[in-house]
Amino acid sequence: MDRDNNTHKLPVGWIWTALEAVSLPISRMNRSYQNQEDEFSYIDIEAIDNQKYKLKIPQIYKWGNAPSRAQQKLNVNDILIAAVRPYLKNIALIPPHDVNYIASTGFCVIRPILIEPKYVYYFVLSQSFIDSINKKAKGTSYPAVSNKTILSQSLALPPLKEQLRIVEKIEELFSELDHSEAGLEKAQKQLIVYKQVLLKTAFDGELTKSWRQIYKDENYKWLKSKIEDIGVVKGGKRLPKGGRYSNIKTKFPYLRVSDFNKYSVNQYDLKYIDIETRKRIENYTISKDDVYISIAGTIGLTGIVPENLDNSNLTENAAKIVVNSNVNNKFLAYALNAPELQSQIIEKTKATSQPKLSLYSIRSLQTFIPALDEQYRIVQILESRFTLIENLDISINAGIKKIEVFRQTILKKAFEGKLVRQYSSDESANILLTKIKKEKDTYLNLQKEVNKVKQKKDRTMDGNMTILEILKQNDKPILAKELWQASKHKYDIESFYAELKEIYSQIIEVKIDTESLLSLKK
Repeated sequence: MDRDNNTHKLPVGWIWTALEAVSLPISRMNRSYQNQEDEFSYIDIEAIDNQKYKLKIPQIYKWGNAPSRAQQKLNVNDILIAAVRPYLKNIALIPPHDVNYIASTGFCVIRPILIEPKYVYYFVLSQSFIDSINKKAKGTSYPAVSNKTILSQSLALPPLKEQLRIVEKIEELFSELDHSEAGLEKAQKQLIVYKQVLLKTAFDGELTKSWRQIYKDENYKWLKSKIEDIGVVKGGKRLPKGGRYSNIKTKFPYLRVSDFNKYSVNQYDLKYIDIETRKRIENYTISKDDVYISIAGTIGLTGIVPENLDNSNLTENAAKIVVNSNVNNKFLAYALNAPELQSQIIEKTKATSQPKLSLYSIRSLQTFIPALDEQYRIVQILESRFTLIENLDISINAGIKKIEVFRQTILKKAFEGKLVRQYSSDESANILLTKIKKEKDTYLNLQKEVNKVKQKKDRTMDGNMTILEILKQNDKPILAKELWQASKHKYDIESFYAELKEIYSQIIEVKIDTESLLSLKK
């Protein structure tokens, strides 16, 4: 039992134990013994919602084309924890279901016995548990922990009745927090909608209608223009052959699409090039007076570069618009993000394996352009309201983060025995643990008997049979590797292939990934 996370004193009636002690072992499935046409729902990391900690819609496979890692059959109330990058908290509780769930071997499956499954589920969601296993993760790019590490974690086990009270209280408090979080998320979505409505009204003339009534006469109109009428469109440039990013900060920033953010540039992770590389692509820079637009990857991001990045080099995945003197660059950057121009951008984007917006398509985009003084007024109003929207969004995000802190505070109190009242009449966890051990021993002994019967029935594993004899006694296809190990040739791969070659005309071979399933022709 790992004692890293059992630092607090437990209430009377509680006991420290390991997760492994209160859960059943999970046996692996061998797909070669499954009906190759049977379907199942495959649970991999993509099937986990790591924000809500529940299953999403899984992929359906037949055993005949199943991923090699599909090996763990799941039961109701099993708890899944992804062993790779555990800090991402890909965790789920298996709900009641009428489908055949099979999990990837990338998960540790906890199957509680004689205790409340949701108590364990909330325990593995606690930050103290995540921190404890994460410290033991090995690897750099994809740090991972073993099932042994996860199952060795210490669990503060209360009496069964108290487990039920704790779960009930957690769910009551979480329900209130969920309601508050849903309200904040709804407000966040409304801000996005408001921003789009604001852009629409700005560029259909409604936003400054009253301003025009004061400052313009009745003959004043916005002019319909193509982008090529109001500026020059030029592409960026990839790093030249042999060129690379500099290891140190230089005078020559190289702007990528990933740097484009909120009509400006995120300077947190800028890349730089050396002077030799700069000389080779010095004609592909962007000025603080230009407008950028992304043309590959995430298409249609627009903005202007700040003064300190004036004359930076621009990626080939973006273009710049050098605007005329009668157009405000911020006005155009906002206009290109308005619903009307975004629709045109989507329509003109070439649907290929990597969608791209051509320079010709940018030049042909059409919009209405007001006089320069009205452009300035529109920019002024938009920036004022966008600042308000951004501040509200920051407040909402802070509220959402605070809710998660509250959840972790609740879980911490729960597993320290401070969330609900203890009753001396509850049967102690020590007695419960004794019952669990007895039940688990019974289960394991039963499994041994089942395996003996299975081994007796499946005589293909006696290791003294020819390939043909084994295949005759099996109705289902067998993996070539397992056939070899079960045959009399298990210590001589050459003799295995020799016999296989002799009887190959009688065999059906089905390829799955890099493996072969073998069976006799009927």
